Amino acid sequence: MDEQSRLTLQLVRICKRYQRKAMARDTVIGELLDDTPEMRAALTQKRATEMIAAADDGAAPIVDQEFAELEQALLDGIDFLPALQEYLDTNL
Repeated sequence: MDEQSRLTLQLVRICKRYQRKAMARDTVIGELLDDTPEMRAALTQKRATEMIAAADDGAAPIVDQEFAELEQALLDGIDFLPALQEYLDTNL
């Protein structure tokens, strides 16, 4: 793997991590907004952490799928620009 591909792969993996975290937190915020005020008032740190962990587990396969083609092209050492362009077209 050339240096450009290796560095791009690292960047993709960082993006995946932050995409997953953002999706998980967005899910939890949505759930909390749907809760009653009483349920939100009773929220503990432990429960919030559990909610984030569960949402993160749910987001992981979605994010993996979003980046699969791009990541595989980089790992295979083939032209990754079409996969990158497709990802950007979908997400920008």
